[in-house]
Amino acid sequence: MSEVVGARLRVSPGEAHALEILDVMCRGRGLRVRAKAPLELRAEVVEIAAQRMAVTCLRFLRDTGGREERTVLRGGRRRVGRLWDSGLAPAFRLRFTAASHQLWWELTQRLEGLSRQSLARVGERATREARRVIRRVVQVPGTDTGDWLLYTLTWRHLHVLQMMPEVRGDLVRRMALGSPLLALATLRAEVPPDIGELGRSLARLLEPSAVRMLECVDELLVEGWTGEVMNALRSANTEEFTARFDAIALTLETYLEVLDRARRLDLARALMRFVAGLATEVFTGDVDSERRRALIHHSPSSIAERDALLARVARVVAFAERLQEVRGELALERYGDDRYEEARIVLADAERLLDPHYERLSALRVGLSGALR
Repeated sequence: MSEVVGARLRVSPGEAHALEILDVMCRGRGLRVRAKAPLELRAEVVEIAAQRMAVTCLRFLRDTGGREERTVLRGGRRRVGRLWDSGLAPAFRLRFTAASHQLWWELTQRLEGLSRQSLARVGERATREARRVIRRVVQVPGTDTGDWLLYTLTWRHLHVLQMMPEVRGDLVRRMALGSPLLALATLRAEVPPDIGELGRSLARLLEPSAVRMLECVDELLVEGWTGEVMNALRSANTEEFTARFDAIALTLETYLEVLDRARRLDLARALMRFVAGLATEVFTGDVDSERRRALIHHSPSSIAERDALLARVARVVAFAERLQEVRGELALERYGDDRYEEARIVLADAERLLDPHYERLSALRVGLSGALR
């Protein structure tokens, strides 16, 4: 029986289980309470969950990027300070809608049916049904900044819930439709794309109410992008390999264009860190070994098919050259020009992050997209 004891709320095992699901979503904690999900939640428990959701998400932003001092643009001018200082982001708000509650509650109710063990017991038909259920779990329209971050943190911690890969993939794709932050972190552009819609979605991250969130998550973005490239290289399905690399390149290119239009190329620092990681963490071999590695899971039937697969990888590696082009354009800005302050940040970041790896990545791009060897 649940009861209030003093200022503390005593919860039933089912309510404790629901709150632990929320902790998995927000913090990646393992499940300790295994109980049947309650049919409904008391208002007091819902309030506790809402507070925990907001506090945990804000703490994540503070700890991942909000506490460090850095140089950012405000009104086209350089400002130095901690992103968490209110003066740097007066319009920021982390707003949660009913979509966040729906995701938490639906996962609580349906976790048993979506788990790997449960689906393995009942077979492929149940897996197909579970994938159909995802549409009811995730709300897409009408989401706001808090929902975007909660969806993204849920993606980071889904491995704790031990879902089938197909079900987990469908859930992430659905959440990415409702969260431009998650779409960016997972490089989940639809292929074939609606480029205009993708650009409009990513541009929402630069609105005054959201941009501080974007500024705080460089580490999360770089980690997500690097992981997606590694996963794409491991893909043994040729169609999936092609689609994933197309989506990676398209999302990165569109995001850079969005930053350029908004005159916020200071935020390209994360893109430069990602490109540096391509050289130091992903493509660490010579050109010939990387060509073989890209094709190791595939058996192209012709030179043209082989070159088409390599070209997908080359397009992602070529992003280093696109960043170098942007750097060259901004180098033309002179004192007093509209984008001079922005250019100072970008040029400093490029010298530190891009230059040490540029020649090697450029040579790799040529080797991946070049003539038969």
